[in-house]
Amino acid sequence: ALVVQSIGGGGGTVNSIGGTATLGANSSGNLSAGAITLNGPFAAQTEGINSPGVVLQSIGGGGGLAADVDGDQINFGTLGTANTSAADVTAISRNWQISTLGVNSPGLILQSIGGGGGVAYTSTASVDLGGAVTGNTSSGDISLTSKFDSRITTTGVSSPAVIAQTIGGGGGYVGGDGSGTSDNVKLGGTGRQIGNSGAIDLFFSGGSTLITTGVQSQGIIAQSVGGGGGFTSQNGDAMLL
Repeated sequence: ALVVQSIGGGGGTVNSIGGTATLGANSSGNLSAGAITLNGPFAAQTEGINSPGVVLQSIGGGGGLAADVDGDQINFGTLGTANTSAADVTAISRNWQISTLGVNSPGLILQSIGGGGGVAYTSTASVDLGGAVTGNTSSGDISLTSKFDSRITTTGVSSPAVIAQTIGGGGGYVGGDGSGTSDNVKLGGTGRQIGNSGAIDLFFSGGSTLITTGVQSQGIIAQSVGGGGGFTSQNGDAMLL
């Protein structure tokens, strides 16, 4: 329903891809990302598969969001010597109403990732989230303030209510429904990286509600990871985080 991205180094959003999906370019210099803030009352509802409600991403070094990839390989991240740091992501809810019905459809995703990465949904493709970077791969802080009667509801498989990740060194979130197996799933970049992860601050007032009914659908996933990594619900013959 709503995707807001600040990405340095190439990338964005792709949907319904066969073959190989690559988000990120070979480059050097300043590939850092800016800060994102979302504030105010609103409603967001999705009904299809691979359809998150709200996605906020600050990603340095390339990447973004890839939904419904049925090909062989997903690659996120850049190759080069560069500053690929990410900035803060802030969400302040005032009576938010977020609802998703499909498989692989989280309610709210907040990501600050330095070194390349993001979110990918697949049941068969191999996944590599994180670039081959020499330089600064630090990530920013994540802040979520849920006020008044805000509500997030998901009903599908592999559909957490809230995903909050600050990752220095590349990575992110890989969603899968468990119906297939890829050759490999790799979360984290390579190269001579200098990067720390930021802090996570989640506040839910008494009127806030989080509801998930599908399997592999956590209420909250909160991760601050230095050195690359993240979370995956996709099966793989080889896993590296």
